[in-house]
Amino acid sequence: MYRQYITYIFLGLWMSLGGQLLAQQEMGIHLMPRAFQALWTNPAHYMPYRVNVAFPQPYVHAVHSGFKYRDLVQPVPGTDSVRLNVDNALQVMNDRNLISLNTTVEELSFSFRILKLQLMVGARVRGRLSLGYPRDLLQLVWEGNGASIGDTMDLAPTFEGQAFQEIAIGAALPITKKWRVGLRAKYLAGLVDIQTAQAQLDFSTSNQYYQLALDADYEVQVGALDFGNITTLDSLSGLNPSVDPDAFARNNGLGIDLGVTYLPSERWKIQASLLDLGYIRWRVAARSYRVRGTLNFDGIDPSAFLSPDTVGFDPATYLDSLVQDVTISDTVLDYRTSLSPQFYLSTTYRFPFKLRLSVMGHGERVLDKWRTAWGVGVSKDLGGVLSVGGIYSIRNGIYNSLGANIILKLGPTVIYAASDNVLSFLLPESAQFSSLRVGVNLGIGRSKKIDKN
Repeated sequence: MYRQYITYIFLGLWMSLGGQLLAQQEMGIHLMPRAFQALWTNPAHYMPYRVNVAFPQPYVHAVHSGFKYRDLVQPVPGTDSVRLNVDNALQVMNDRNLISLNTTVEELSFSFRILKLQLMVGARVRGRLSLGYPRDLLQLVWEGNGASIGDTMDLAPTFEGQAFQEIAIGAALPITKKWRVGLRAKYLAGLVDIQTAQAQLDFSTSNQYYQLALDADYEVQVGALDFGNITTLDSLSGLNPSVDPDAFARNNGLGIDLGVTYLPSERWKIQASLLDLGYIRWRVAARSYRVRGTLNFDGIDPSAFLSPDTVGFDPATYLDSLVQDVTISDTVLDYRTSLSPQFYLSTTYRFPFKLRLSVMGHGERVLDKWRTAWGVGVSKDLGGVLSVGGIYSIRNGIYNSLGANIILKLGPTVIYAASDNVLSFLLPESAQFSSLRVGVNLGIGRSKKIDKN
């Protein structure tokens, strides 16, 4: 039942925020070898405990690359009031900007060791929402079309949103003293999908008579989400989307994760992984909605309603004439979507006194573009009970990201917390992304020499 609640939460966020909410780029957890969740970033990672259990726990990661809160909302000098400075926000924005949200609810996962073979089984519910929007869209809303006469403005947002259940079975095995390989196979059950398949909304204003034109070729694909029959612009006003209850059973897919760990010496560890290679096939309530045509506005002829022979002016009739060249198609589909592939690459050097220094990179494909992040991390084990660490990262043109993590081992209980940007909680007005992961695991049976580094 909670899977359905999670799906409605994703849809609620999407609808209430105008689709403004998901690149994951979680980095800190990859450098926390005692946390079970590090195994999700590299299937070749060996846990330091022979039996590990991860209890249900949440993770959330949000990014906005366009502008900071303080770029838009600024104090009025000499007062305790604030004002919106939209002009300043437009100035610092890129031509296209990203707003994204990733969230994961880990249901129950565990791993155990049989001689040198490590096996794992896990189940998670994952969701992602990504919106790419053009600066021209906000500029048109705020400034009008006066500054763009004679030019063409790109008004088309692109987005992809998906929620799915993931059930994974994996194994890690040393093939030599220095090399370990890992493989994880995943069964995927799609809960909901919505994405743009074609995005063209070109708005232009003539520099001679100021006629307006909107060229549209915009297509949205949905899976397990029923919007009803949409064939006219009037039907858009009465949308009441609903999630199909049969989606979990029939929207299926497969995925794999690959990983390798190389140990050139007792002090060095190099890891590489390629994750989320796979697809989901959408069969239930799968449709395509496409709007095509050109909307031209040459102005209103006053004679249409000032003539003595004219009884009155009907705006509805006039609007109908504007959209007569615009068509909407509603097509039943059976389609596939790929997962968003990710990669991790890291190297760690272990100094004396259980101090570790790491350099790492992460990439994820979002909205048909690879988005990369790079970081430097340091961590310290304080006995066998406490581990603390920090990471500085650069991602999506954001340079003020400072993360922190902590692990507390009390008997078999492993309590951890990690954030890739603690400054987002201390200085939220300056933050462009935030992440938080907290949880409780079990770790039983300390490993031997095979996991020394």
